[in-house]
Amino acid sequence: MKIIKKSEFLKKKNIKEFVNINVLKIIEDVYKNRDKAIFKYMKIFDKKKINKHNFKIKISNIDFKNLSKSFKKSILKSYKRINNYHLIQKKSLNIKSWYFKDKNANIIGQMSNPIKKVAIYAPGGLASYPSSILMSYIPAKIAGVKKIYLISPIKKLNLNFLYTAKFLGIKSIYNIGGAQAIAAFSFGTKLFPKVDKIVGPGNRYVNDCKKIISSYTGIDILAGPTEIMIITDGVNVKPKYLAYDLFSQMEHDYNAKSVIVSNNINFLKKIKKIILIKKKKIYKKKIIFKSLKRMKLVFVKKTNDFYDIVKIYAPEHLEIILNFKIELSKFRNAGSIFLGKYSPESIGDYSVGCNHIIPTNGCSKFSSPLGVYDFVKFTNITKLTKKGFRKLSKQSIVISRKENLPCHGLSIIKRYE
Repeated sequence: MKIIKKSEFLKKKNIKEFVNINVLKIIEDVYKNRDKAIFKYMKIFDKKKINKHNFKIKISNIDFKNLSKSFKKSILKSYKRINNYHLIQKKSLNIKSWYFKDKNANIIGQMSNPIKKVAIYAPGGLASYPSSILMSYIPAKIAGVKKIYLISPIKKLNLNFLYTAKFLGIKSIYNIGGAQAIAAFSFGTKLFPKVDKIVGPGNRYVNDCKKIISSYTGIDILAGPTEIMIITDGVNVKPKYLAYDLFSQMEHDYNAKSVIVSNNINFLKKIKKIILIKKKKIYKKKIIFKSLKRMKLVFVKKTNDFYDIVKIYAPEHLEIILNFKIELSKFRNAGSIFLGKYSPESIGDYSVGCNHIIPTNGCSKFSSPLGVYDFVKFTNITKLTKKGFRKLSKQSIVISRKENLPCHGLSIIKRYE
């Protein structure tokens, strides 16, 4: 684990990192062989014998008597904050149909409708995350989605995860995962319904599959594996705070990316020392040891270097702990920003209210965190009066001729006959 310079950190990635031929083969197999292919891949990758009799987990059959009261209370509190955040989001973005009438009495606008059927993907391989169900389900429900299906490759019956699903009103879980699960709900089979959109975080195989099937089925964003970038001058903050913030992302996934950027070389050395000492004693050692290989400590010289790195790298999570005034708008290429030493990203995963399903791998340059807007679609509406039609005709005919589309013009002209 060495401290590197900005130029080395920002070197271009190999294009091979963006391609996974195996995922394409899985998709083609599922398209051709449907349920048979899905069950085959579940056996290969998850070592699970899934068939038409056990591919669903019915939550009503599960006893939650022994579940801790503190967890139930925590889920309720988090639900209230996340729900409130997305209600405010819907209101502030004015997500609804709109129309206006111009001086010629033409009516134009947009009709808003919720998406009909959505599948929520919740990771369940290395761990099951109740919080991810809250983050996906709540904005979909607020948007007005009628049919919401939950997909998760649960290896062990995690009562916390299942209780959260029940709390939200979900009656069953499709117990499959990976690229085969995304393909199943994209194409539809006898056992798995075709949906209009698939949302939720996943590993790189899930993301690669979402990229490919996006011409068949809507997707939200490419979220996962997780990332954190911390930028700090090391002033008025304890190194151990930030070391554990880095660990908090490393424990998610073997492919998690953790980066700390500082203009204080001594502070970076302290972080490195803490991590090397604590990694031997920390929980989830196996995952952290692997993801630690991806961790980067980056030394910069100028204040503008902080802005430049975020602009180019576009991290999922960005913690800013700087002892000077910043221009927040210059950090626009981050999915979620946490300001100050008392705003750790880990709290954002659960209790703040902001959505924690956020674009990764540089996609924050052009994508947003999951929100109510992801579950709504708009349809343009046009109704012209005779007077309004005549007012717009001439310019439309002129443009159609210049574009060498004469029938466009004729469809207008014929209405004068």
